[in-house]
Amino acid sequence: MTDRNDLNLFVDRLFANKRKTKAVMELKQEILSNLEAKVADCMSSGMDYQEAISQAIRDLDDIDSIIDDKQTVYIHRYRYDVMQGALLYVFIAWIVTIPARLTLSGVMVNTLFMVLGIAGGVLLLTMLQKGFPSSAEIDQVDTGKIGRMIRRVWILWGLFAIVITGYSLLIKFGSDLWFGRQVGFSGPYDFYETMLQLVLPLTTIIIPLATRKAGQYITKYEVKQS
Repeated sequence: MTDRNDLNLFVDRLFANKRKTKAVMELKQEILSNLEAKVADCMSSGMDYQEAISQAIRDLDDIDSIIDDKQTVYIHRYRYDVMQGALLYVFIAWIVTIPARLTLSGVMVNTLFMVLGIAGGVLLLTMLQKGFPSSAEIDQVDTGKIGRMIRRVWILWGLFAIVITGYSLLIKFGSDLWFGRQVGFSGPYDFYETMLQLVLPLTTIIIPLATRKAGQYITKYEVKQS
């Protein structure tokens, strides 16, 4: 007899990061049944249990090639919510950067977020007038492609944050450290300017946050198959 728990654990690990759609769950059950049959087959031909398990799962270490990453969603509702989420992040970034308007760079960044917010608001209003929130139109999105995009955006943003923070600190304190002088601030405004140099670039975190939301909304608007 095969130990179903061992095979269950193996199959669960295979599907650990896969979306729980009906098609994926059916594929998971099919793979489990096939593995059980293979193990039983191997054991009937004289193999011991562990050897039979190893033989059955030997060529099944990746299922990406057999899973369809296309997911059917209510596309207009999905796009409307993605746009709404992105606009919310822009609005938050605009509010957060208002105190930065005492400097030229702060004015530029805050104004940029304001312009993006206005443009996004106009686009969102247009989508609302076209009935996007209640649209029943469906289309497919590539969940695998979106997932890879989200990971890349986070990696790129992380690298950007590390580089820009290191560069800002080096410009501010590099010469003091090089010549062995005491590191410090000449006054409150100097501290304020330094903090702005560090914080303003990090407001770009709204980009990876918005892309992450785009991935999360797929499940919310997927077309349920009966």
